[in-house]
Amino acid sequence: MWSGDNKNRSSGVAILLRSHSFSIQRIQKVIGGRLLCVNLEVNGAKFRIVNIYCTIELHGHLETIQTLHSLILCGREVVIGGDFNCIVNRMDRLSSSSTGVKLDSSSYTLSNMIKDFNLTDVFKSKNPLSPGFTWSNGSTSSRIDFLTYFSGVTRLFYVTCPFL
Repeated sequence: MWSGDNKNRSSGVAILLRSHSFSIQRIQKVIGGRLLCVNLEVNGAKFRIVNIYCTIELHGHLETIQTLHSLILCGREVVIGGDFNCIVNRMDRLSSSSTGVKLDSSSYTLSNMIKDFNLTDVFKSKNPLSPGFTWSNGSTSSRIDFLTYFSGVTRLFYVTCPFL
């Protein structure tokens, strides 16, 4: 499943599934090229998979991240992953700059969403001591890509979720 265009190389999200043992119930392009949502069922378990790409502009971050709120509470196991283009906390960035690491409003919005919905950061749950940087330009390294899940139905998520 894909959402994007061929005119703008800086937009586009996709969800790739390798198994055929699922049924797709709904595909929703929430924000074209930025936010794709797929409802599916696997062995009787209902999932929602959301792929996100946030622009580098602050306003685009906030709009896209705030849209996620309405997609989380749906009576399904929810997996959210993608490029948020912002950090959640100061530990997600290592910089050689003497100015220090600052959080912007998109970082606070994402951090609050993770707390409010009790989202589990898949990478940090498996690698609590690793910074997990996903982007670097040589002088700054950042963790701006995340995979989280919300278990809205059952706490047996790792047993029922074939994606992780």
